[in-house]
Amino acid sequence: MGPQTSPSAASRFRPAGAARRARPAGAAGAARLLRPGGGARPRPGPGPGPGPGPGPGPGPDRPAPPLLGGSRGGGRAALPAGGGGAFLRPRPALRRGPAPPRAASSGPASGAPSHRFPPRTFLSEPGERFLFQFGEGMRVEPLPAGTRVIYPGVRRDGERDPRQVRRMVRNALEAPVGSPPLRERIREARARAEADGRPVPKVVIAFDDVSVPLPPMQSPDTRATIMEEVVAQLDELAPGADVEFVCSIALHRPIRPDEFRHICGRKLFRRFFPAGKMTNYNAVDMDETVDLGPTRHGEDVLACRRFVEADLAVYVNVNYVSMDGGYKSYATGLVHYRSLRYNHDCKTLKATNSLYDPGRSALHKSINRIGRVMQERANIFHVETVLDERLFPWYLDWVLHLERSMGWFRRLVMHATCFLLRFVPAFLRKWTFWSPLVRAPAGLLQVHAGETRAVHERTLEANFREKVVDVEGQADILVLAPTCIGPYTKDMYFNPLLVNTYSLGYYFNMYVGGTPLLREGGVVVVVNPMEYNWSSPGHDAYRELFEEVIAREGRGGLDEFEAFQEQFAGNERLNDIYRAGRGPAGVHGFYMYTWAAHGMDKVSRVYAAGARDRRGPDGLGWEVTGSVAEAIERAREFLGDPEARATYLRAPPIGYLRVRKEGEEGEAAGGVYRSPDALGG
Repeated sequence: MGPQTSPSAASRFRPAGAARRARPAGAAGAARLLRPGGGARPRPGPGPGPGPGPGPGPGPDRPAPPLLGGSRGGGRAALPAGGGGAFLRPRPALRRGPAPPRAASSGPASGAPSHRFPPRTFLSEPGERFLFQFGEGMRVEPLPAGTRVIYPGVRRDGERDPRQVRRMVRNALEAPVGSPPLRERIREARARAEADGRPVPKVVIAFDDVSVPLPPMQSPDTRATIMEEVVAQLDELAPGADVEFVCSIALHRPIRPDEFRHICGRKLFRRFFPAGKMTNYNAVDMDETVDLGPTRHGEDVLACRRFVEADLAVYVNVNYVSMDGGYKSYATGLVHYRSLRYNHDCKTLKATNSLYDPGRSALHKSINRIGRVMQERANIFHVETVLDERLFPWYLDWVLHLERSMGWFRRLVMHATCFLLRFVPAFLRKWTFWSPLVRAPAGLLQVHAGETRAVHERTLEANFREKVVDVEGQADILVLAPTCIGPYTKDMYFNPLLVNTYSLGYYFNMYVGGTPLLREGGVVVVVNPMEYNWSSPGHDAYRELFEEVIAREGRGGLDEFEAFQEQFAGNERLNDIYRAGRGPAGVHGFYMYTWAAHGMDKVSRVYAAGARDRRGPDGLGWEVTGSVAEAIERAREFLGDPEARATYLRAPPIGYLRVRKEGEEGEAAGGVYRSPDALGG
């Protein structure tokens, strides 16, 4: 039985008004990606690299804007997206499969190019400077010549016209997959209530929290449009229905009234929030939880009572990465800690071969099993959306542009912004990145509704379409620059624990197909100031774990770290912060460390390039350097290979890397990637 809380505490929760594998001997003399035949390192030849051609799929019927300024200079060799590891080895053009049948909800057909900016893989030139995210800021600095740069590209825009978005949503609700239309489901719910002697049905509308999308969408949020359409059908077919809105936060910080207003829209907020009908699920206490019994693997399934027992439960998801959606929506966000402990532990996450490839993820297998038990007991109608990559308003859109493709004006803005941010106080930089100034004008690529598995299969296909970058050869050194705009830093500082989470958790896992971009035993360079700022009370659980366990005890083995899970899960002082809506649950700091278990298990050393405070790197066991170039040089010394291959993964934008090891056969390039048995388990 989990920790209990008093009724008054529960009411406050609701809103009121490692041994490392060494590089095999002789590897330095083996076939070189940069030295075919063992000869001298070749220099890139002239000519721009081709990008993939137009691909099938729904989208707005308008052309993508051209790059301003074009490529700079004729001596730069940009390689095709599929030519990453071999660098100079010619590759055939990507092959696109036939377009799948278009569902009514997918939106208008499009003959527009598949990308705003196509993916590119190339070698850096001497003195060439690149943009790096840098804590609550950005910086520009050079990479050593010959560093492989992978730019995932930005695919075409989705639909942004609110009227067309609403039309797409209505189509999805009227023509679902694997389920009768929403109207029929509402009639069934009304009949169920009448059979039980109740005048109106009980309907729960659950939705994702503020950890997605990132940055937050400009208003109207797509979830608000979906919820408005659902409520309109309820008003028509089941007048007076008992409707509740539940945010599926799991152990995250409960969302605030202003965040309810943004996600659900002002109209629904004014109608339902004052009546106490918009609340967060409490995943710490048992008051709101029902025990559904174990999965066939023995995992306890303790889920949100209101969601499971409703006459109709509608889940509204917003999706822009392949990790999210499907059973994960409610089998993570609406389950108790005692269910989450089965798949957020070190053992499971070490066995997760990419968070973004669900079919190879032990995390997702466990979540799927829990989700199927919930689906058997609940009457769920699932709605999922896929957003495009309009992550920033027009005055910040240059962040998504590749540096060598920028025109002079964007380049000037980039340098001026990075320079000025150096003089802005940390609190003001934090406020700026989470203020209304930084809101995503995201468009809708597709929306589907119906049965969870059927819907998510289409969502995954859309997530992978045009976003898988084929790469030949793993890196020895991987350069990462995590952004502060992440799922656990909203309105809070980017502390050292979260730098580890984002770098070795999210960024390290941006691959599909089972082969990471970085070879086992390789080195990671994290570009970050590592400022020792901890928001309180929001990050008290993170700081306590970092200072009392990670930094004091030393990292040790990840398996030994498991001993601290129950200690933090039962910390009532930290859980009271969660109950008060001011921070995550006590055990969430533990999960912020385990989330990076796969990366920490495979990496032999980490260098913090540009770190200004040694307390964070020292606590994590990282080395400190002044620049990226210095970090790469020291990494080569550590590996004992002066020509160790370095790769910079430029993100944002986001992409999934399909890596083929040198000398091995891999999946054929091109087509839409399909994660094997992504919804199994």
